[in-house]
Amino acid sequence: EWPCDDTTCSLNPNQVRREIAYALRSLPWISVPTVALFFAEVRGYSKLYDNIEDSPYGVFLSMLSFLFFTDMGIYWIHRGLHHKLFYKRFHKPHHLWKIATPFASHAFHPVDGFMQSLPYHVYPFLFPLHKITYLGLYIFVNVWTISIHDGDYRVPRLLRHPGARPAPTTELPSLSSCCKPCLKIISFATCESVRRAL
Repeated sequence: EWPCDDTTCSLNPNQVRREIAYALRSLPWISVPTVALFFAEVRGYSKLYDNIEDSPYGVFLSMLSFLFFTDMGIYWIHRGLHHKLFYKRFHKPHHLWKIATPFASHAFHPVDGFMQSLPYHVYPFLFPLHKITYLGLYIFVNVWTISIHDGDYRVPRLLRHPGARPAPTTELPSLSSCCKPCLKIISFATCESVRRAL
């Protein structure tokens, strides 16, 4: 049912060292456009605001819409990165590991890493969001990204979507993670419905 368990898969030789090296080579290049976007966001070109009382929809709804929007965006970007024109050059290095470690979470080609972070930066240019909430959500999604690459594939049966797999698998490369309990299932189902309709 799941691609690996403790008896069928193991880490590749020097895998952790290679994941760390790849991430360390990529992160500076990913950071350059990311810092430029952050600079534009905090300098007033986005819809970020300072006072929590100024929230037009409420902080909770802003957080939910941020997670839904970014999850949808990453889903489609990730699908695009699996297209034959982009996969081998930009995305395949991220799928080298049958069992990922947390270090694989940021071991991307710089173009891949930046593209998959783009929805997080586009959101505050389109929708109002409290600055501290944005920073908290950005930290949360980074922690989440690390946690879905921890090689622990156990997900409660109730939360498993029939088509979903954990992030590290190479068996079903069109999915970005196994589940963010409710939002992941809703956005996966929505994205898959739209994709099938196209």
